[in-house]
Amino acid sequence: MKKKKDARAGPPKVRRTWKIKPYTRVHNDAKSYDRRRQRNDEQREITEALGGGNSGDQAPVNQASAGDQAPTRNDRFCPRCGGPLQPKMMGDRRRLACPQCDFILYRNPVPAVAVIIPHGDRIVLVRRAEEPRRGDWCLPAGFLEIDETPEECAVRETREETGLDIRVGELYGVDIGRDDPRTRVVLIIYLAELLGGELQAGDDASEAGWFGSGDLPERIAFATHRRAIARYFGGGVEKTSAKEDNHQERRHGQNTGP
Repeated sequence: MKKKKDARAGPPKVRRTWKIKPYTRVHNDAKSYDRRRQRNDEQREITEALGGGNSGDQAPVNQASAGDQAPTRNDRFCPRCGGPLQPKMMGDRRRLACPQCDFILYRNPVPAVAVIIPHGDRIVLVRRAEEPRRGDWCLPAGFLEIDETPEECAVRETREETGLDIRVGELYGVDIGRDDPRTRVVLIIYLAELLGGELQAGDDASEAGWFGSGDLPERIAFATHRRAIARYFGGGVEKTSAKEDNHQERRHGQNTGP
């Protein structure tokens, strides 16, 4: 006797078999490779437009250049309209420009201030607590805020990093820094008069101290600081030569941008 089908059981289940199309993975990999190659080609054009590539007309490292810094992901698109930026010759430089809205991307160095605070035959140095060059020593220094003058920046940075109060004196020098991986820097260096306060490290400094020409730290961050200290002490920074400074600047300048 045949079994009656239960009406509630529903239609019989069908076993499905999935067929994998041949070469699907290879085809997708080829597409991914093409996309990666296209992105790399675009990035190479951007790098060359900023002077950081290996093309024959790359600007020398020891000259100011629009390409002193490595391009970032944001350099691929126009910040005004979002269109793709394209390399464009403008005078004797290649820059990135937007063909849709004519925006031009300029890569300019950032102004910063350093301070030399003499006390007898010594000056103040601080030890960096943050990258880059964490653990190295440098002059009290920092980047300008949008609403302050270089002199105000010198007073603020000195108070934050050393706890000292100063009066900004004469301009000691202006130098260009190429070995800071964050950006290119125009470093404004002042001599300052000590007014008071207690030497105590703060902000992004882990230590602070007074140093003379005979007991300078072995590791001094940034070529601009080494040059300023060497000039102040009459060439007293024996650990780092001008040749080593130039080598450091070239090494960092090829990958990025006191």
